[in-house]
Amino acid sequence: MVGFYLLAVAIAGALLFVPYFEFTSLHHVQGRITVFCVLTALAILWSILPRWDRFEAPGPRLTEERQPELFDLVRRVSNETEQAMPADVFLVPEVNAWVSHRGGIMGFGSRRVMGLGLILLQSVSVEQLRAIIAHEFGHYAGGDLKLGAWLYKTREAMRRTIENLARTSNGIHKPFLWYANMFMRVSQSVSRAQELAADQIAARVAGAGNAIEALVAVHSAALAYNAYWQQELIPVLTNGYRPPIAAGFSHFLGAETVAEAVSRQIKTEMSTGVADPYDSHPPLNERIAALREGDAGQPQAGACAVTLLRDLPRIEWELLQMLFADPQKAKELKSVEWEETGPRVFLPVWRDESAKHVEPFRALRAVDVPRFYASGDTLQRLKLTHLLPDDRERAVRNAIGCGIAARLYDDGWTCDARPGRAVVFAKDGHTFEPFALAHQLGTVGFTDEEWAAACERAGISEMTLA
Repeated sequence: MVGFYLLAVAIAGALLFVPYFEFTSLHHVQGRITVFCVLTALAILWSILPRWDRFEAPGPRLTEERQPELFDLVRRVSNETEQAMPADVFLVPEVNAWVSHRGGIMGFGSRRVMGLGLILLQSVSVEQLRAIIAHEFGHYAGGDLKLGAWLYKTREAMRRTIENLARTSNGIHKPFLWYANMFMRVSQSVSRAQELAADQIAARVAGAGNAIEALVAVHSAALAYNAYWQQELIPVLTNGYRPPIAAGFSHFLGAETVAEAVSRQIKTEMSTGVADPYDSHPPLNERIAALREGDAGQPQAGACAVTLLRDLPRIEWELLQMLFADPQKAKELKSVEWEETGPRVFLPVWRDESAKHVEPFRALRAVDVPRFYASGDTLQRLKLTHLLPDDRERAVRNAIGCGIAARLYDDGWTCDARPGRAVVFAKDGHTFEPFALAHQLGTVGFTDEEWAAACERAGISEMTLA
């Protein structure tokens, strides 16, 4: 870390020495060379100058008065690890927990800060959370954060230096780029060792079995988090509704297809995971192997960690208000349960889409949909010719799915649109998945007969889409 600043000052000094040497020894100055050397040296010195750390809250601040159960757990782990409590604890929209020193300049005048992810709390038990918090306090105990602010500021200085110098075409940034790569490889190697050491503290406080289960649970949740956020949560928020965020993730992670995909990925990483030189954390299999070297013990079952939070709906609402660019829009969101999202959130969207195609859908029977899909004039009849070629098939399938979904609801079918599952309609013991089936149209292996059979089982073969 010190070497970077020495490198920067040395190069800046060498650049400034060039016009000085010209003036004092050669008694003349080359204008272009002088301007280049002075400006480049000033750019380097400006880039490495420390900046004040302006800390912005990453989520709602949790207080002991409003969340006594959670703070009781944090305080017990604080005492067990002989570390001071963080000054601030925040609820963050991540599958993560972290500690840091924030504020001040280069670590001076900073304070301890902890972040606890909402989805993380939903994904682990109380005992597993105890292991996670112990791991984070382990970073304090190990002294990992004493130079943390300096490392963070140094990385930022490297980034600024490379970006500022790379705007020129003379390659002056390349020594800094080489040094930054070397610095990252070394510092991330140290970071991985620190993670393993913090894991051992987690095992000592909460038991190795709980620490292992916590690692697997958090890693599994992280694999599914982005898909949940993009595919399930954002569409509901975009339509003006606010569902239970944490509970929805449990629905999503518990869905059969999602659970199987996550399980396969975990098994792959357990058997083949290898650390990249630039990874800040060791691979999952390495961390678990290190914890199993001692007496792992049995993990303890317990309540979900999110139950430690009081007034969860209000906290989730506060979190959304901080995530939205316009907090007022978050305040205007209407509360909705996931079981209600089909008729309340998505049905108006399906109706709007179906209404655009009322003429071609008016006489289209459900059983005839494959023939309609394969027809050469379908795009013209649905008025979708303006779309890019890659988007046309998806738009046709979506229009068909919306038409059938709206029609089924009007015929008294109930709708289940909970996260992680295909939208399912049910009536009198029959079920139909309009979007899942529509998106198989035209795909290899899906026949017209399979579509017709699904319509026949549901008793909707003669139903028109309009």
